[in-house]
Amino acid sequence: MAAPDPFIGRDILNGEFRILEKIGTGGMGSVYKANQTAMNRPVAVKILHPKLTNRKDLVSRFRREAKAMSHLSHPNTVRVLLYGELEDGSLYIVMEYLEGKNLNQTVRSEGPMPVERALPILIQVCEALEEAHRAGQPFVEQRWLGGMLTNFKTIKTSIRRLKEMEQTIEGGGLERMSKKEALTFQREVDKLNKSIGGIKEMNALPDALFVIDVGYHKIAVAEAQKLGIPVIGVVDTNHSPEGIAYVIPGNDDSSRAVRLYARGVADAVLEGKAQALQGVVNAATGEFVEVNEEEHAA
Repeated sequence: MAAPDPFIGRDILNGEFRILEKIGTGGMGSVYKANQTAMNRPVAVKILHPKLTNRKDLVSRFRREAKAMSHLSHPNTVRVLLYGELEDGSLYIVMEYLEGKNLNQTVRSEGPMPVERALPILIQVCEALEEAHRAGQPFVEQRWLGGMLTNFKTIKTSIRRLKEMEQTIEGGGLERMSKKEALTFQREVDKLNKSIGGIKEMNALPDALFVIDVGYHKIAVAEAQKLGIPVIGVVDTNHSPEGIAYVIPGNDDSSRAVRLYARGVADAVLEGKAQALQGVVNAATGEFVEVNEEEHAA
């Protein structure tokens, strides 16, 4: 007879969440359905197997996964609410809870999917993966915070504060706070992530700014213009191209069009990174050109 799961029925994070049942398991950990007591809403909690907590490589991998997932905001990815370490050393990720069958359960119960049904699912998965892999550039998805460029010194202070708070969470700091303190602390982290989470790895002013809706983000354009930062902008017919160094005439309301612009810029960034890296390699190793010995002797 299998031993009872030690997490089911347990309260974690000072009673903020109560583990209700196990809904999945894998090689690294188990996923549970839990209830967030204060908000009375279901959440999913992934916990690294306690027996693996002494494996530094797996612990590091779990932490990287949690951090990477917390940066995603694509509609086809599950939103991470918080992550860190429990009082017993177990690592956890709290995510939004989605009702329904997963893809594996659907295929097992209904059999192979027809192409017309599988293709939209595959497209959604690919879009989510693309979002994850392209998260290497700083971005702003909410309204532009005034002074994000012109007052970057102050913004860097907020970024440092956000990183310190996230480190506190990762180190299990919430468990050492009272329930009220933990909720207040988490709300501040969420607020900072909403406003500057996309630029927290931006250590200096950018060399260029890509803006999709130059009317909505006119403050961003004005700040970049003031600092001499070139702006690549999608300019619709109802907006002025003033202040835009590189104008892309186009529709800024169509989701398909926006996706096309973003993909094109992302491709250009990745290609530029690859070329820059190759340049560094060439400079470090020297570019050796084979010379025909006979021609050299001549």
